[in-house]
Amino acid sequence: MNCKDFSIRRISRSMAPAIAITLSITALAQDSSRLRAPRPAFQGPIAERYRTADIADTAAAVNPNTAQGPGPGPIGPGPGCNLFPAPPSVGTTVNLSYFGPPPSTTNQSLVGPVQLLKTGPVDTTKGTITIPLYLGHMKNGANVWYVLTDVDDSGVAAELGLNFSAKMTFMSNAARTANLDQNGDLVFDKGTVDFSPVRSITPGPAGNEFPPTAFQPGAVGDKDYSPFVQIVNAGGVIYNAPIVAFGVNAVDINFPNGNVDYSKVHDQVVAIDPTNMTVTINLINGFSFGKPVWYMSMDTAYLWEPRSSTIPSLL
Repeated sequence: MNCKDFSIRRISRSMAPAIAITLSITALAQDSSRLRAPRPAFQGPIAERYRTADIADTAAAVNPNTAQGPGPGPIGPGPGCNLFPAPPSVGTTVNLSYFGPPPSTTNQSLVGPVQLLKTGPVDTTKGTITIPLYLGHMKNGANVWYVLTDVDDSGVAAELGLNFSAKMTFMSNAARTANLDQNGDLVFDKGTVDFSPVRSITPGPAGNEFPPTAFQPGAVGDKDYSPFVQIVNAGGVIYNAPIVAFGVNAVDINFPNGNVDYSKVHDQVVAIDPTNMTVTINLINGFSFGKPVWYMSMDTAYLWEPRSSTIPSLL
């Protein structure tokens, strides 16, 4: 899918209820008439690039379910796809994953791009982040492969390099519970995810593609699943711990160089290495107060009303 299109993105493989659907509308900060304008009729390598894009666009329009896995990341071929912040300094190159002291203790943005999740490096060429992979278990012994992104304890956040989110303290009603065992591993009380479904979406008739006539999320969490986990025997700290693989052994998800089997692994996973316990995740473009941001999209829950012609309401 090219970023210059204004289209319904493929359903994300997210841990969502069976009636859930993920819609990502990709648009440009350009006049819509320019998006519909015919491509220039010239020859040479650039013209060949346009012809190639035409073929890809036509194929996507005929069958929007040609592949599983992550959609377009923050680094893309179309205009408006590369929303990377300005360099952190003038005349000096500072890597995005540099964690040295900022020039201000009150406004870290003065150092340039600020990386909130500091558990691993960001690849600014590919638009991915590589972070630690954790292995926990259900009470019945089933393997739970997960990552950590946020926590409601500032001390834990500073120690582990996670994003501190004070409001997560109020999420106890929405969180599963877990306990640390004698090995320091989490044992979850409930909440499973099925990654085997093949995601698909059938657009409505031409001109009225949304709402779709049929859809299937790529992964489905059961009624007890939530990415939020409260650790009962560790001070009741609440983590955001999305599951990236469930009920499989390390040999089943050993894809350190990519070519991931998305019937077993989260769709935003680009590579996963259970030997070195790391996972590389695709990043998504966004904006915050007019500034570009990259973020991880791991879970979603939408309430779908078949008789409604509006975008579903976020739960």
